[in-house]
Amino acid sequence: NVYDSRCPHQVTNIPELALEGEKITCPKHNWVFDINTGACIEKGSRPLNQFENKAEGGRLMVYW
Repeated sequence: NVYDSRCPHQVTNIPELALEGEKITCPKHNWVFDINTGACIEKGSRPLNQFENKAEGGRLMVYW
């Protein structure tokens, strides 16, 4: 799955340094997301936006 790096709460960019195991935390209000599903698992209720994607010729193609 490919997700937007912006929090759906207030469109804050979530840096890759916010990743711990299989969770990523928005630095602004501490919403926590499961990177496998994109679901918000702590504090908030909206999931990360997911982009349509496919692997083609050894490359990841993402459509947004």
